Amino acid sequence: MLSKHFGSSVQAIAQMQDWALNNSARIKTLLEGRFIESRLSDLQLSFKNRIREKQLLSYIRARLQLCPLEKEFSILRAGPEWILALLRHRGRMVQPFKYYFFVWLVSSSVIDLIDFKPPVEDRKSTKRRKAIVGVHTGLAGLEQRRAAYLNDSAICCHERIGYFWLYRNDRAWLALYNSSVKMKSSKSTTRVDWHARDLEIAGAILKESQRIRSTDGRPQQVTKSAISRAIANKYSFLRNIDKLPLSSSALNSVVEPRHDYQCRLAGWKHKKFI
Repeated sequence: MLSKHFGSSVQAIAQMQDWALNNSARIKTLLEGRFIESRLSDLQLSFKNRIREKQLLSYIRARLQLCPLEKEFSILRAGPEWILALLRHRGRMVQPFKYYFFVWLVSSSVIDLIDFKPPVEDRKSTKRRKAIVGVHTGLAGLEQRRAAYLNDSAICCHERIGYFWLYRNDRAWLALYNSSVKMKSSKSTTRVDWHARDLEIAGAILKESQRIRSTDGRPQQVTKSAISRAIANKYSFLRNIDKLPLSSSALNSVVEPRHDYQCRLAGWKHKKFI
């Protein structure tokens, strides 16, 4: 199953890059028309042009698990910092591979790039566009959307490519298909086993502390933020610290005071330069 995911992600990103090379004029439309911002709004990951950072990173983290392990992808899988930098580029140059990788992460494909039209600000034009939405794609475009959705092997319907477009423009077909295959919702109703999660996170905290201390080169200080960034459920951990006594205790025991870190740093400098 994972190999199928990997193949689909690599192929989808390659298709987008190939299309971009042959349609450079359209790229300006994507950037100026705020394609990514539009997709985040569709996914309810932004509100009034403000990014819902926690929801976004949680959504992206699940998608990252479906990515290949090659060097190009592994670097981007390491952390979400590059995503926030891409979304807040403020006129700076955006690396193409990162851009199309993120486009895939927000469940989009080359079809979405081709069909994208910048939002119309005029209210009358917007109402008219909503009234005829879906007509411009034609039967071939509709079949492409359906095929992309059917070929995506994501378990949850909301994570499949083109879900939100189909929900807006082809809802009857989408509801019929999802009911026939009993698609799972992205919202989980499973109760959390806090004791098991506490043991898991406590072990991850101790492991990450050892990794930081054993890193080659200049020593790094073991801080709460450094450890939290490396934990898979960091947001859940920080929000529910009262339910995770072992994890809280482990975190407090491994955090390195500033004085201890300075002593360790001084010892490293002594060995390296004297």
